Amino acid sequence: MGFKCISQTELKIKSGPNYIGVPLRFLEEIKQETEYKTTGIEISKSTDQISEISIVNNESLEFLFDHQMNLKSAEGYGTISIVNNSYKDRIWDARIEILGSNIENETNLRIFEPRTNKNIRYSIEALDDLQNPLVIHERIEILNEEIKSYKDIEQISGIDHYDSILEDGEKRYLLLFGKENLVKFTIIIENNSNSTIKNINLQKEISKHFYDIECISDSQADIKTKGNILKIELPELNPGQKRNVDITAKIFPEKKERIRTGAYNITYNIENSVISETEIINFSAYSHAKHLINVEEKETQPNHWDCSFLFANHSDFTMYLKSILITDESKSENYVDLDLTTENNKIILSPGETFTTQKWEVFNENEPKFVRKISYSLDYSIEKGTDVSIKVEDDIFEIIGFQFEKDISQKEIKSFEESELYNKIIIRNTGDVAIKGVVINEIIPEDFKPPLEISQFKLKKASGEQKLENVDLKITPPNDEPSTEHTLELILNLKENQVTQLIGINELLEISYPIKAISPDYNKAYEFPLEISCYYLKNKNQEKKEEVDYYVVRHRLSDMQKPTLKVSHKRRNLAIAKEIYPGRYDDEFAICVTVKNKSTIEIKNISITDTIPITFELISSNIKNKVTKSNKENEYVISFSVESVLPFQEKEIMYYLKNKSGKDVSFSELESYFIG
Repeated sequence: MGFKCISQTELKIKSGPNYIGVPLRFLEEIKQETEYKTTGIEISKSTDQISEISIVNNESLEFLFDHQMNLKSAEGYGTISIVNNSYKDRIWDARIEILGSNIENETNLRIFEPRTNKNIRYSIEALDDLQNPLVIHERIEILNEEIKSYKDIEQISGIDHYDSILEDGEKRYLLLFGKENLVKFTIIIENNSNSTIKNINLQKEISKHFYDIECISDSQADIKTKGNILKIELPELNPGQKRNVDITAKIFPEKKERIRTGAYNITYNIENSVISETEIINFSAYSHAKHLINVEEKETQPNHWDCSFLFANHSDFTMYLKSILITDESKSENYVDLDLTTENNKIILSPGETFTTQKWEVFNENEPKFVRKISYSLDYSIEKGTDVSIKVEDDIFEIIGFQFEKDISQKEIKSFEESELYNKIIIRNTGDVAIKGVVINEIIPEDFKPPLEISQFKLKKASGEQKLENVDLKITPPNDEPSTEHTLELILNLKENQVTQLIGINELLEISYPIKAISPDYNKAYEFPLEISCYYLKNKNQEKKEEVDYYVVRHRLSDMQKPTLKVSHKRRNLAIAKEIYPGRYDDEFAICVTVKNKSTIEIKNISITDTIPITFELISSNIKNKVTKSNKENEYVISFSVESVLPFQEKEIMYYLKNKSGKDVSFSELESYFIG
């Protein structure tokens, strides 16, 4: 027991002003008496100031999650603080019993001086198994019309349709390169506990690349922006209540660089609850109290004694009695046996209050003596609270994009004639994500035949020609009848269980295939609409999975990009004339062959053949010629070749002959041998 300085006034009690003993308050004027209904005991009450023993159990937890909400690290500890709030009274033999922590079940805290406290710190174990009372989830959506999920488009021909997001899949966030993207961040906060969660503070980082940032909450949240940090405060969240915070922002990727989705932190408090299973089972302590047994011999009955038990609370604390047992010296007879631990029998004494039992009578020639055992403790209050801090790491946005072009091997073909053309399509990957597969859709107009065999297609990369593996071809209708329009659909690298990527980062793919023109009409305008669909894996680790989800980006060939194909209606109109002139001598002749192109098209590779009687020899010619023996006797053959004559152009061939025999030869003889 402790000692303290007591004034003379404090030593006064009801039985006499100068009684020296355990300190009691002077309660003569303010004492009130009430009868204890079940036992007839008396409790005298006081209005003295009450101090208390307060026990505060507070837990602090910190969690770190990756962007998929997988727990990376967790740290938690708790503090149990026992505080003596009295300004003058000590407490002693203080003991606390704790369940569920990694400390001893019962701890002896010994003595507390006035206005002091003692702390018990414990670590929280098995944090992975704890249920987080606040469930947090961030959903990121790219609100771009050009990026479609596989489930939003028609099923690819010949490819099974999968649309399950795998549990172990790591979702991709894709931005279109060189275009404005609208991104929506939705942070969902839900109270999954039975307690009210208060002081919810959310901080979300927004990359400096974003602009036109807007934040909307479905509750009266306080939203503030500081730099690239968005701060959102929610006063409280009741059990089962959910709140959404929507953030929209625009971004225009101009470079292939790492743009982060933005980490976020959230802190909150839980009142009157701890997350761990730590529980304070009991606290007991003692302070200034007095208990005594009054024995008074009856006036008219010698050796008959009226006895009563008194318990007085002399401290600033509220006390409660647990049990009172009073027996004779031999412990064979119980005079008072009170169990005060049940709720109905509980006796609580405020500072200055006393408790008196009902009297019992004893016959004894001497002053009676008793054995007594008293159990009591100080009342206390328990406060609980939990402070939680959660940090969620961010992910990255990946840049996707592709460019493509188309070329036709011939820019002009003749009307109503067969021509074979070669389509060449080049697709370049301009993003930083590999293209998993490609679907080419092209309309082949009437008067043209589409290719029906996969072997007619060629795939080429910078490394060389590629094997025609994992390629599907569909022609609709399934024939090459030129009288009807056809749809060509070429599917590359999208078969089930195909793990390779089709077009890597910074790679290009060239696809070429033939198209045959069958009697094209120059009065028609022929177009070959082309659409390219590039498929990207929705989840980062899906390459080896049987079920695969895709993001799909489709681009159509614009009018500016379409190659021109001209069908020309051109017919050749060629006139070849021959004139014979006398030479310088009677035995010489000058022959002029005129080639005139009277059409609107260029005429090429014109061959002209003339015959020369064997009696003549060639003297000269203005163009290259060739003289050979004829199959017929008595003549030679002279041949000329004109490479090209442009529309409405005229070319002359002049050559000179001389009679070797000296005989006369008529003009008609020379004319009859001309072929042109």
